[in-house]
Amino acid sequence: MEHPVNDDRLFRQRLSPLAHAFLETIQRLEAGEEVTAFQGETELKHITQMVSTYRGSLLAALTNRLHKLLTIDDAVIVTQREISTLIEEIWLRNITRFSNPELRVMQALSELSSPQLSHVAEVTGLSYAQARRAMKHLIDTQVVRVQGILNTQELGLERLLVILENPSLVISSPYVEKIFFADGSSSLVFVTILVPNRYLDEIMALVRSLRSTSDSSTVWHLHCGHLRFSDTYFTRASGEWNIDLVHFRLQLRLNHETPAASHRYHEAKESIRLTRAESMLLDALRQDYTASTLKMNEMTGLSESTIFKKRGLLTRDLQLILPRMRINIPGLSERLLILLSTDTVPAIRYAWSQLPLSFSSRVFNAENSDLSKAIMMAAVPPGTGWHIANIILEETSAIDDLSIHVISAGTDQQLSVSSLFNHSTGSWRWNSGDFLDVRGRAIVRREASPFTIPLDLAT
Repeated sequence: MEHPVNDDRLFRQRLSPLAHAFLETIQRLEAGEEVTAFQGETELKHITQMVSTYRGSLLAALTNRLHKLLTIDDAVIVTQREISTLIEEIWLRNITRFSNPELRVMQALSELSSPQLSHVAEVTGLSYAQARRAMKHLIDTQVVRVQGILNTQELGLERLLVILENPSLVISSPYVEKIFFADGSSSLVFVTILVPNRYLDEIMALVRSLRSTSDSSTVWHLHCGHLRFSDTYFTRASGEWNIDLVHFRLQLRLNHETPAASHRYHEAKESIRLTRAESMLLDALRQDYTASTLKMNEMTGLSESTIFKKRGLLTRDLQLILPRMRINIPGLSERLLILLSTDTVPAIRYAWSQLPLSFSSRVFNAENSDLSKAIMMAAVPPGTGWHIANIILEETSAIDDLSIHVISAGTDQQLSVSSLFNHSTGSWRWNSGDFLDVRGRAIVRREASPFTIPLDLAT
């Protein structure tokens, strides 16, 4: 077949050989041809995903952008790196131009406890086919993922949040799931950790010892909380998120009575029983709750009959793992965090819920059960975090027990049930020297990234 890329000889001369091959690969993928020769299987898979989920022609959009760029300087040679960067940028802008059905599906997914399409269609008012198409596109583009959240109470685990102010040391453990940093004049480090219930005292002792190397260190029981999606600040014409700061300020002044979630702290069970197959499936379900039996087989190596039987046991009968939506919108890369007393939550709850993506939960002080706070996070467009923070501080100046932070960087991982659960004893593996330690804050901070800041503290 004739390649448009080859028709323009001058255009071709401005591309490096690898860049030209990259464009031809995209053209073949758009034409439905098989591509066998490429630099890496993972990269080819990602390019195939971008081509298949792009609305329109990715090649046409890319060549149009290249023609514009090449008018800047006649001597410029475009390499594969520039092509890769442009493709990613064009694709991300395209997939986040959400249709009305997609916006309604994301809204429903943030409110429903079940990802079943029939429920989504009913809540959104869409037909089943419309809901299925919207859901498929959101999942294919990885904007939406259905992950699993461990039922910590049934698994004998405690979900904790450790808050360190100006620390020189940070907790290190394979039970640590998330770490995020709020840099500034007063540096805060937040650590979420799943701890076997019977070893809670050891965590408490470690946190108390860290008070000698920090301005303060506290530990809190963290409820699983809930997520919310809102399209209030989404501009459909451009596909961009624009926080109307005046509107947001006015929302803070209104006394909206939105229902508060009821959170209570429940102690975890002391002991449980899991087979190795069950623990492997729990790990796989946390990554992809709706994965097919074939994919589960690839992830775990278990037989299809074992997967079918054990999956029903874990999800339906024992409910050791529950579905949880994870919405990731590329244009919302900045994270805000608020800690405040529970009685002041109504002052900002409604306005906060209008931000594009938000998480809210409640924490209970592990040393004083009468002390509790609300913790809320939000994902907003880059560069808007401090503007929102300043407006909140101005509008809530009469509230003393409130702190707001822009999160600078973080790490996000998942506890490995299959590695940390001792199947012969029916208990979690624990040895203080191996499973609980500290590392220098500076080292941990260098390992953190502004691109891996968690929003949902429970998944």
